[in-house]
Amino acid sequence: MDDKRKPQKSPGPQPQPARQAAGAAHEAAPAQPKAAPAPTQPPFPTVSKDLAVSERGFLFDPRTGLTYTLNPTGIFILQELQKGSSEGKLHSDLADRFDVMSERAREDLRDFVQQLKDFGLAT
Repeated sequence: MDDKRKPQKSPGPQPQPARQAAGAAHEAAPAQPKAAPAPTQPPFPTVSKDLAVSERGFLFDPRTGLTYTLNPTGIFILQELQKGSSEGKLHSDLADRFDVMSERAREDLRDFVQQLKDFGLAT
């Protein structure tokens, strides 16, 4: 008994080679309008929730085993960053909590965040 079944094709669409008729002109797709560029402000950093901070300002990085000492402002900023506070909220809360001018709070926040990045504690 001969089995004369047709070979089965694999399911789904099969890719086909692109064909272009000889001498056919290539038409360019219409240009799409470009989106406006994103603002150049760097993203607000994130810090590991694994960093341990004592009430007295000792910061321990379990990845490296290194310890650091923070002042009360640094403790506050780091704890707020670990909670995921936004830059605007953190800036405002910092000025209110430590009774400093807004510009001073902004500078302190930027300086501290840069130090965290320099030490590899923030990304």
